[in-house]
Amino acid sequence: MTHLSEEQIRRFAFGAPDDAEDGRLADHLDGCPQCKARYVYLLMPSVRNETVLSESKKEELFEHIEQTAERRSSRFVLRRTTVRIAAGLALAACLALALLFVFDTSENAIQTPVAVDQHEKAIISDSLLMIADVNGGMTVNGETLTKPGRLPAAPLKIRTGQGESARLELVGTGSVEIMMNTNLSIAAYEPDTVTTSLAAGTIEANWDRSSGRELFVAVPGGLYHVVGTFFRISVDSTGSSIVVTKGSVAFRPIHENAEMDTVSAGHSRSYSYDGFPVVSYPGQKDSSSEMPDSKAVRRVGNRGANPNRWEPTQADTIDADEFFGEEENHTEEVGTVEYTAIQKAKALRQLGRPRESIKLLRPLVAAPKPPFRAYIGMGRAFEMMGEVDSAMHFYAFATSVRTPRTLRAVAWLLTGRLANNSGMFEKSAVAYKSYLRIATDGLHRDEAFEKLYRHYTREGNVDRQVKLLEKWINEAPELDYPVYLLATAYHTKGDFRYALRYYETYIMKYHEGAEREAAMYYAADCSRRLGEDEAYAKKARRYR
Repeated sequence: MTHLSEEQIRRFAFGAPDDAEDGRLADHLDGCPQCKARYVYLLMPSVRNETVLSESKKEELFEHIEQTAERRSSRFVLRRTTVRIAAGLALAACLALALLFVFDTSENAIQTPVAVDQHEKAIISDSLLMIADVNGGMTVNGETLTKPGRLPAAPLKIRTGQGESARLELVGTGSVEIMMNTNLSIAAYEPDTVTTSLAAGTIEANWDRSSGRELFVAVPGGLYHVVGTFFRISVDSTGSSIVVTKGSVAFRPIHENAEMDTVSAGHSRSYSYDGFPVVSYPGQKDSSSEMPDSKAVRRVGNRGANPNRWEPTQADTIDADEFFGEEENHTEEVGTVEYTAIQKAKALRQLGRPRESIKLLRPLVAAPKPPFRAYIGMGRAFEMMGEVDSAMHFYAFATSVRTPRTLRAVAWLLTGRLANNSGMFEKSAVAYKSYLRIATDGLHRDEAFEKLYRHYTREGNVDRQVKLLEKWINEAPELDYPVYLLATAYHTKGDFRYALRYYETYIMKYHEGAEREAAMYYAADCSRRLGEDEAYAKKARRYR
């Protein structure tokens, strides 16, 4: 077999993407242990930092890499993004051996093999990763799971759909919450590392630094490296973003010209698919600053969806306490100090001083067990300042499955309102649907129904309009407006028989209805379209 040249391997590792050439080289590396060993050696941090080994030591190292690589799964080098991660993590023993070669020149040092305790890894794979909580279900390697329990050995492909979420726990290390519509892969969980890949959606992790186990999250454009912290990572069509509330997270970009970045507590970043940072979030210019630089924040007008920056009205600045009549009886227990700070922050927002409110709440959200009401307060403050992305991030923390139901509903409602006012109608629809699912007795269900109806109207999806309005009518029969909207939806759909039925229901039941005159006109039109001449004449006279 002909081996790859040094130039070909370097181009595959660090050059510009070329799907056809990359596929051919990946196939060769899968079938050639010698070339694969050279490739993995090239990716090692010590090699990339120009540490030079002698040729004899290189050969010894290549042999060990070959033996280790053959025990790994096939298609080791399918994607450049994940290979850089897997190479460094899966071959941690090789790095130790390399250091041994550099610093120990004795004959015994070169001949000593690196032992791998396979039994220890099997125990970890089989017992330590658990499903702690499931909300609505999840799919693991194609199998639907709805109850807590033990997860099988890696690799794992985990998916959650609309309205589904779950929390995984790695004993002695921490937990990872998988939000809805998320696609997460776990390549390996070992004594010192956990390797994952997030293709879409959002995860929230609470990682214990004292465990000594590192977490790697591969995303489009790079790799997040976590030693110990509390953070949230999201991936969408534009790239990835992260919010850190405790500790710090390093981001290693895939592009060779992009620089490594570190996100500290209380800050957030977004990165493109190339690994470059996009327009900055609060505090990015000076990660040590306590208060964010509002000029560095992405605003709604830059999105293109709504050219006019939204200014909150008095009705939109209501605090979370106002959203539920029984909100003071919520199930979240907050200490006296925290409660006092939350109430002071609320008063500052009501006085039009959101920056001071943020300063007061920042220590709370950075605490080991932050009160979810503090997240909502931070979101409200950023929203008042017009900093939409930051507000969305903090609302998102409060939508966690661990949040008390009432506060979670508040967060979804605030997200729906803000997204709708900012022109992000898809995100608004998702938030309002989540609110309807959670707040079964919420005071703002009519608002959610109405906003969803408007969204489906923009989409031109009459079937969804009909289904939504029928549910709204069953839930709130005293309201006249949904009945009229349902009649017009059937009218638009061309189902004039059902449209006529609901127009007549509106006319007969709601004598003071605001749309009664219009209902009479369209009822006559339906009879005409159905060919019912006598009924049409009668309804036309009624309209006159």
